[in-house]
Amino acid sequence: MQQRFRSLRPLVDGMLEGYGASFLGMLEAPSDGLGVWMTEDATVSCIVTTATVPSLLKLVTGGFGSRVLDPEHTLIAVNPMWTRGQDVGQRWEGQLKEQATVLIDGPPQWHTLYHCKMVRTRSAIGMLHRAYPHGWRLHACTGEDASEGIGPLLLAGAAGDEKPSDAEVAAVLVAHGAATRGKQGGLLGGLFDGLRR
Repeated sequence: MQQRFRSLRPLVDGMLEGYGASFLGMLEAPSDGLGVWMTEDATVSCIVTTATVPSLLKLVTGGFGSRVLDPEHTLIAVNPMWTRGQDVGQRWEGQLKEQATVLIDGPPQWHTLYHCKMVRTRSAIGMLHRAYPHGWRLHACTGEDASEGIGPLLLAGAAGDEKPSDAEVAAVLVAHGAATRGKQGGLLGGLFDGLRR
């Protein structure tokens, strides 16, 4: 995580340039990679994983200072890698799981401001993307390893936060892969394409 943080820090510093942000340091242990910045009206944390959600909970409940308790204060998570609240902590830590569920799963819900991820099936590679306030988009990528660039738009969601499901993305990519391979046959490849993740 430290290596990821070292790569991400210059990007976050650049994103916050002009907002009077100051880097406060790492929450808990530097090896967790959970860095925190503060502006006048926002707290930015990066690389929050399911394992470090307890540290984020401590932050948002005032354990590192009371500024985050102001209702006008915004919390921004950069590259969060958590899954869901029920995955936090051990089985016997019911209260921690409840607190994590409220924080992660909402309400209020988290809004994705920017997301870019390569997704693939056996026959096609795509790029799932969202840049606020626009909706989610899935583009086909060209070349066997996506090195030839971004291709046609395959799926365009309405403006909003609802991310297409993994199954929906896979189905669209499988159909695209079958259509582009259609001239060559490939029936069996198309039938079994969606099975690989």
